[in-house]
Amino acid sequence: MRTIKKPIFIISLLVVVGLLFLIIYKKFENQPDSPTLFEVGVGSVSTEISDFAVREITGDQYKKQTVRFTNGMQLVDFGYFVSYIGALWYEGKFAMLLLGRNDCAECEPTRSLVVYSLNRGMEMEFIYPGKQWLVDPSQNPVKERVVSSVRAFFGNCMPNFDTHLLWISDKANNAKIVFLNSEGTIEQVEVSYQAAINSVKNLASHQCTEIPGEDQSQYK
Repeated sequence: MRTIKKPIFIISLLVVVGLLFLIIYKKFENQPDSPTLFEVGVGSVSTEISDFAVREITGDQYKKQTVRFTNGMQLVDFGYFVSYIGALWYEGKFAMLLLGRNDCAECEPTRSLVVYSLNRGMEMEFIYPGKQWLVDPSQNPVKERVVSSVRAFFGNCMPNFDTHLLWISDKANNAKIVFLNSEGTIEQVEVSYQAAINSVKNLASHQCTEIPGEDQSQYK
């Protein structure tokens, strides 16, 4: 009766294990680093919505940046000078992100407040909070004047509404409530300007946070 020599058997076993390890490594190496939200598709996001914390914003500010989440998903080429403001959660299954971004890198930028629905992959833009200045450099001295002023808040800012963004502009006394509906779609409702102003006079009385303003200048 023939027996297998132990050294030959051990070497053969190690070779088999090594080949299996190499096959598994190559399989995962060829997969993409992380899918975008659009590759994942609508619906799959809601099952793990608690994992959707913003991990980091990567890329040169003078090039379009990418927003990365803790679960590996990302918003690719989201914009220039991107900033994360906060997130609003709905029934543990829908999330609405609030971010800031510029529409260009080196031109006269317009900063926007972006409302983004993670579940639907849709967004809505508003003028970023702060004063909007009109500058006329042809005048001596240079003439500057404020043409509008915007304030924005998020949380439970106005009664009779679920968690929302409250956007207020003194131009035409405009005020809007922005929120996600039961299907995770962004909706906006115009509300009374005076009622909106009155509701944010005492922020300490309810869970409502003001987004710090950034003044913007436009040249005539």
